[in-house]
Amino acid sequence: MLGQVDIRMLDDGEIEHINRVSIKVLSEVGVVVHHDELRRILARNGARVEGECVKLPPQLIREALAMAPKVVRLADRRGKEMLLEEGNLIWAAGHNHYPQVLDLDGSRHPTTVEDAIRMTRLIDTLPRFDVIHVVGGPLQGVPAPVTNLRSIAIFFENSHKHGGACPCEVVDAEFWLDLAEITTKGGDLGREPTISMLVSTTSPLMLDPTASQVMMEAIKRGVPIRGLSGPMAGATTPITLAGTLVLMNAEMIFLVTAAQCVREAAPVIYGGVGAVMNLKTGRISMGSPEFPMLTIAHAQLGRHHQLPTYAPVAVTDATRVDVQAGGEWMIQLIFAMASRLQYSLVSPSVDNGTVTSPEALLLASDFLDIVARVFKGITVSEDTLAHEAIARVGPGGHFLQDQHTFRNLRSGEHHYDGSFERGGSLEPSDAALYRARERINTILSQHVPDVSDAQVEEIERYVDRRSKDLLR
Repeated sequence: MLGQVDIRMLDDGEIEHINRVSIKVLSEVGVVVHHDELRRILARNGARVEGECVKLPPQLIREALAMAPKVVRLADRRGKEMLLEEGNLIWAAGHNHYPQVLDLDGSRHPTTVEDAIRMTRLIDTLPRFDVIHVVGGPLQGVPAPVTNLRSIAIFFENSHKHGGACPCEVVDAEFWLDLAEITTKGGDLGREPTISMLVSTTSPLMLDPTASQVMMEAIKRGVPIRGLSGPMAGATTPITLAGTLVLMNAEMIFLVTAAQCVREAAPVIYGGVGAVMNLKTGRISMGSPEFPMLTIAHAQLGRHHQLPTYAPVAVTDATRVDVQAGGEWMIQLIFAMASRLQYSLVSPSVDNGTVTSPEALLLASDFLDIVARVFKGITVSEDTLAHEAIARVGPGGHFLQDQHTFRNLRSGEHHYDGSFERGGSLEPSDAALYRARERINTILSQHVPDVSDAQVEEIERYVDRRSKDLLR
């Protein structure tokens, strides 16, 4: 069955070799940590600290990897539990860190508050996604000091789903943690992890003050960490893919070790987004074939450590929603599912993650539904083999009116949904992009977020209070 396919980039020997070199890098080269308290914590646990550089003894690494949880639990504000473990794949969708939104005619406009609300509500309606990622970014008409706070509040006011926090500053992490506690029933994020926190290394081999402090604050309140190494091969990591994997793996092992030193059994998700620098243009290339290759290999390394794995997908080098964008999205979605990740972020964007659109988001969800249908495979049973139906219809007949057809019509055997043209229409308005726009308008006209007026009022009181501090 196709659903059982396991695509691999590395064999077991290659995984072991990469991991050995990663550990050698951590013990001999080290990671620069721009945070005094975190360096002291690591030193107390046996790390060698030389100025701002921290070197990890192999034994400390082994102990930390053994201590890290093999299963990470997430939740949403309705009480739904999601386990990041082998065999499960949680899908997230992201929005509004993009400075621009793409219109149907190919033009772009600055992201507005209304754009952020529409995107949040759209993701909230799509059953494929259990998590919404929010990164602070410019919102037209909102003063820069309060932009990130407003973006975070828009999420909490317009969705009940798990929040993928992506703080740009330490204060943003504080906003996330405070609002999550306000909106979570028990207010205990350790018991009800309704958000998870992104902590990203800076390649090569650095952890900046913000990432360090965010990690420590999240762990203190029991919030799972989504680790992320985001290199550019040829620029911030070696040009070779194997060398890039060495550094990605080293940076994630370091984060896991640091987290366990801060608190034993702190939940960490092993993440990575490995792109290449196009040395012909000098630009990052996220639509290259190397992008899914690094995703698959990095997931293999995470499984080697028995850690839940995470990666963003559905990005493209194309500057518009066109054949190139759709092809690169689909390739990445297929390989994300085949790689046995436990957590994948669908961040449908163009122009290397700088521009998005609601239509791109819905089309990515449609692509994902198709990929999921293929990976579900073909069910073989007495009923699906249809011997009795074949005998009833006989040679030269048809199955349109047979009871077997009626019984299986809505079984999911055939996939009919989505925005794609299936009827042979030549009208431009029936193209997928325009169908997506019509579906979005219908969806949003009928959708009311599952967030109470009382919670919205409480969120706004918090926003008003914190905004006054930020605007002083």
